[in-house]
Amino acid sequence: MKTWKTTSGVTIRKILGGRSNVYLVADGEKTMLVDTSTRANRQPLEQALRKSGIERIDWLFLTHAHFDHIENAALVRTKFNAKIAMSRSEADVAASGVVKFPSGTNPFTRALTNLLARLPARIASAEPFDCDLVIEGRTDLSTLGFSAFFLPTPGHSSGSTSIIVENEIAICGDAAFGVFRGDAFPPFGDDIPNLLESWNALSGTGCRVFLPGHGNEISAAVLDRSRRRRMET
Repeated sequence: MKTWKTTSGVTIRKILGGRSNVYLVADGEKTMLVDTSTRANRQPLEQALRKSGIERIDWLFLTHAHFDHIENAALVRTKFNAKIAMSRSEADVAASGVVKFPSGTNPFTRALTNLLARLPARIASAEPFDCDLVIEGRTDLSTLGFSAFFLPTPGHSSGSTSIIVENEIAICGDAAFGVFRGDAFPPFGDDIPNLLESWNALSGTGCRVFLPGHGNEISAAVLDRSRRRRMET
């Protein structure tokens, strides 16, 4: 799996890809996992962590509460003794265990969302869990031992957030997608104007690389072109 490193040596590794990306951040002796993928990837996730020599994770940060990002949160807490953190509104969803599908941003995904909304609630459910830390607004993570901060990036969902590592690398969940060549616009999102404001905030961090929840890394240039294109339409 691919690895990124900041100027001061903080390492970010994509520990799992495919259906949904999972990132492992190593900052000195502290470790942070960002997102957990789906229930179907439970065994591959645990195997990837064990293979990397990980026996304990200090913090699990969840970018938002959609099922393909949180279904293994309870497992990571139990197997790796991790504390869990996420934003207030997303933590409330996680505690309920019932997750709604996001709205589509194009005709195809809107039709797909309408179809999925008719399925039983358990299809989009996840094992309920409570958070050890509920974060409100932009939050410095240095008190937890990380050279990073928690940045609200709503739009895909109301409480979506990103982890900004040393203003160089952003782990941005579904605020941007790395699936479509030259375009970071997500196929799903509840509030597009809010999403574009979040892109402004992400661009303002000065990060050179954006690591999405789906697909490959996004450059600052691609994010900026995508932002300008959407703001002009």
